[in-house]
Amino acid sequence: MGEVARAAKLYRLFPKKGSVENVRKRMNSLGIAEADVFEQIGDAERCWLSQ
Repeated sequence: MGEVARAAKLYRLFPKKGSVENVRKRMNSLGIAEADVFEQIGDAERCWLSQ
């Protein structure tokens, strides 16, 4: 999750208030399509939903 968190902090156009799908779409548009990054996003979503 650290990689995603760093991107959110440093990149001013990162969809911080967007949905998980918005984050996935934005990362795809930037060419960041590594499976581990999307797995981290999914893990974070599941953790958040379990709260």
